[in-house]
Amino acid sequence: MTMPPILVADLFPEVTSRLLELLRSLAPDEWHLPTVSSRRSVKDIASHLLDGTLRRLSMQLDGYRPDDGRSRPRANEPLVDFLNRLNDEWETGTRRLSPKVLVDLIGWADAQLADLFRSLDPQ
Repeated sequence: MTMPPILVADLFPEVTSRLLELLRSLAPDEWHLPTVSSRRSVKDIASHLLDGTLRRLSMQLDGYRPDDGRSRPRANEPLVDFLNRLNDEWETGTRRLSPKVLVDLIGWADAQLADLFRSLDPQ
Protein backbone atom coordinates (compact mmCIF):
# COMPACT_ATOMS: atom_id res chain seq x y z
CA MET A 1 0.00 0.00 0.00
CA THR A 2 1.40 3.37 -1.03
CA MET A 3 1.02 6.22 1.41
CA PRO A 4 0.23 9.66 0.03
CA PRO A 5 3.02 12.22 0.47
CA ILE A 6 2.87 14.48 3.47
CA LEU A 7 3.14 18.00 2.11
CA VAL A 8 5.02 20.31 4.46
CA ALA A 9 6.13 23.14 2.17
CA ASP A 10 3.63 25.46 3.83
CA LEU A 11 5.56 25.04 7.09
CA PHE A 12 8.88 26.25 5.66
CA PRO A 13 8.20 30.00 6.06
CA GLU A 14 7.45 29.49 9.78
CA VAL A 15 10.57 27.37 10.29
CA THR A 16 12.66 29.97 8.47
CA SER A 17 11.12 32.79 10.48
CA ARG A 18 12.04 31.09 13.75
CA LEU A 19 15.54 30.27 12.52
CA LEU A 20 16.13 33.87 11.44
CA GLU A 21 14.79 35.14 14.77
CA LEU A 22 17.20 32.87 16.63
CA LEU A 23 20.18 33.80 14.45
CA ARG A 24 19.46 37.52 14.74
CA SER A 25 19.36 37.20 18.53
CA LEU A 26 22.92 35.88 18.74
CA ALA A 27 25.65 38.05 20.19
CA PRO A 28 28.78 38.36 18.03
CA ASP A 29 30.77 35.90 20.14
CA GLU A 30 27.95 33.30 20.06
CA TRP A 31 28.44 32.83 16.32
CA HIS A 32 31.81 31.21 17.04
CA LEU A 33 30.67 28.85 19.78
CA PRO A 34 31.09 25.12 19.17
CA THR A 35 28.09 22.96 18.42
CA VAL A 36 27.36 19.29 19.05
CA SER A 37 29.20 18.79 15.79
CA SER A 38 32.72 19.05 17.13
CA ARG A 39 33.92 20.20 13.71
CA ARG A 40 31.59 23.17 13.31
CA SER A 41 30.71 26.45 14.99
CA VAL A 42 27.25 28.02 15.06
CA LYS A 43 28.24 30.14 12.05
CA ASP A 44 29.45 27.05 10.18
CA ILE A 45 26.07 25.35 10.76
CA ALA A 46 24.18 28.43 9.55
CA SER A 47 26.43 28.50 6.50
CA HIS A 48 25.77 24.81 5.92
CA LEU A 49 22.02 25.44 5.92
CA LEU A 50 22.45 28.19 3.33
CA ASP A 51 24.55 25.88 1.17
CA GLY A 52 21.87 23.21 1.12
CA THR A 53 19.20 25.69 0.11
CA LEU A 54 21.31 27.33 -2.61
CA ARG A 55 22.35 23.96 -4.06
CA ARG A 56 18.74 22.79 -4.08
CA LEU A 57 17.62 25.97 -5.85
CA SER A 58 20.43 25.66 -8.38
CA MET A 59 19.61 22.03 -9.15
CA GLN A 60 15.83 22.07 -8.94
CA LEU A 61 15.05 25.53 -10.27
CA ASP A 62 17.82 25.93 -12.82
CA GLY A 63 18.78 22.31 -13.51
CA TYR A 64 22.38 23.22 -12.73
CA ARG A 65 24.84 20.49 -11.90
CA PRO A 66 28.51 21.50 -11.86
CA ASP A 67 30.76 19.30 -13.95
CA ASP A 68 34.01 20.41 -12.32
CA GLY A 69 34.66 17.04 -10.71
CA ARG A 70 35.02 18.60 -7.26
CA SER A 71 31.28 18.32 -6.64
CA ARG A 72 31.34 14.53 -6.91
CA PRO A 73 32.98 11.94 -4.70
CA ARG A 74 36.55 11.08 -5.59
CA ALA A 75 37.46 7.49 -6.41
CA ASN A 76 37.05 5.38 -3.27
CA GLU A 77 36.11 8.44 -1.18
CA PRO A 78 33.72 7.42 1.62
CA LEU A 79 30.42 9.31 1.63
CA VAL A 80 31.09 10.96 5.00
CA ASP A 81 34.49 12.20 3.79
CA PHE A 82 32.93 13.53 0.58
CA LEU A 83 30.23 15.43 2.50
CA ASN A 84 32.75 16.81 4.99
CA ARG A 85 34.96 17.98 2.10
CA LEU A 86 32.05 19.80 0.43
CA ASN A 87 31.04 21.38 3.73
CA ASP A 88 34.61 22.41 4.53
CA GLU A 89 35.04 24.07 1.13
CA TRP A 90 31.79 26.00 1.48
CA GLU A 91 32.45 27.03 5.06
CA THR A 92 35.93 28.29 4.17
CA GLY A 93 34.45 30.70 1.64
CA THR A 94 31.56 31.85 3.78
CA ARG A 95 33.80 32.67 6.75
CA ARG A 96 34.32 35.96 4.96
CA LEU A 97 30.61 36.78 5.30
CA SER A 98 29.33 38.72 8.26
CA PRO A 99 26.60 37.12 10.35
CA LYS A 100 24.13 39.76 9.10
CA VAL A 101 24.88 39.00 5.46
CA LEU A 102 24.65 35.28 6.17
CA VAL A 103 21.27 35.67 7.89
CA ASP A 104 19.94 37.89 5.08
CA LEU A 105 21.05 35.31 2.49
CA ILE A 106 19.37 32.50 4.42
CA GLY A 107 16.14 34.51 4.50
CA TRP A 108 16.28 35.25 0.76
CA ALA A 109 17.22 31.71 -0.26
CA ASP A 110 14.64 30.05 1.99
CA ALA A 111 11.91 32.33 0.58
CA GLN A 112 12.94 31.34 -2.95
CA LEU A 113 12.82 27.66 -2.01
CA ALA A 114 9.39 28.05 -0.37
CA ASP A 115 8.13 29.71 -3.58
CA LEU A 116 9.55 26.84 -5.62
CA PHE A 117 7.84 24.24 -3.44
CA ARG A 118 4.53 26.11 -3.60
CA SER A 119 4.77 26.13 -7.39
CA LEU A 120 5.28 22.35 -7.37
CA ASP A 121 2.35 21.68 -5.01
CA PRO A 122 -0.32 19.79 -7.00
CA GLN A 123 -3.21 21.35 -5.04
